[in-house]
Amino acid sequence: MELEGMHMNICVGLRSIENIEKYIYAGATEFYCGVFDSHWLEKYGYIVGINRRPYPNSNISDFFELENVVKKVHKYNCKVFFTVNEHFYIDKQMDLIRSHITNAINCGVDAIIVSDISLVNYLSEIGGINIHISTGGTVFNSLTAQFYQKNRGVSRIIMPREVTVKEISEISKNMPTVEYEVFMLNEGCINIDGFCNHVHGLNYVADNGTFCNYKYSVGCMLKYTLKKGMIYGKEILQKGEIIYKINNASSRCGDCGLCAIYQFKDCGITSLKLVGRATNPEKVISDIKIIKNAIEISRKSIEFDEYSKILKREICQNELDNKFHYCYYPDLWRDLS
Repeated sequence: MELEGMHMNICVGLRSIENIEKYIYAGATEFYCGVFDSHWLEKYGYIVGINRRPYPNSNISDFFELENVVKKVHKYNCKVFFTVNEHFYIDKQMDLIRSHITNAINCGVDAIIVSDISLVNYLSEIGGINIHISTGGTVFNSLTAQFYQKNRGVSRIIMPREVTVKEISEISKNMPTVEYEVFMLNEGCINIDGFCNHVHGLNYVADNGTFCNYKYSVGCMLKYTLKKGMIYGKEILQKGEIIYKINNASSRCGDCGLCAIYQFKDCGITSLKLVGRATNPEKVISDIKIIKNAIEISRKSIEFDEYSKILKREICQNELDNKFHYCYYPDLWRDLS
């Protein structure tokens, strides 16, 4: 028996025009990307990002390439979203930011992904383009979703990693007129993205005029000295579990949300985000196929228990004694246990 459920897109990061057809043939239907061009680089370098990936190998090189990317993606009736999603910008950056947005719109992108409320206001005022709220927009409840959608005309919200499956379901139920996107594979973070101001471009700073790629670590990748965390006299996490989480984050172990697809297919989720714009293309293709396979399994499964058993047997990567260090949505299992 195959159950009917909402169609879910697979949204994939792009860094160039290459491999688009391979990604689409694998199952991707949406793409997100940014432009990190010479205009920004000459003015602000790598430390001040125009998006949350201020690296050349994570972005499209210029708007000429972006235009060709959009044309190729649209040829297959798929969509392209443009990222200008740093958490905030200063006034003197806004002219260049607006220029990037105008160029992206002229290239034909289908939406702009933003975090900064001033850019949300700007896009709402100019109109004519779909607005997607980045995970940096910190939507943790339906009132925030209502504000963005009803007051600013936002069409999609990318949910923070920290929101539980139950909370996502409640938000989408209370605000069904907006699309929702959730994280699915790769690059989990130990911090709440929208409240984090670590400088991602630090590993590209120059030392004596030359690149020092990965010589300097991003703040959230540093090794921590930990003490026991207590709230109202109750230990919040075992020290060993925190260390394991930090080690996984710093070693770039791929976090996973595949188990939640069974719940997401019936609670208004529009898109599943595959994280990583600089990831090796072969891994991207493999991950797209994994997500697509999981969606098909969820549609054919009568109940969650059946889905989870097939998933664990065929494609699950979480073999950590039920600690779920790799899991985007560990609450799913805690609620079921």
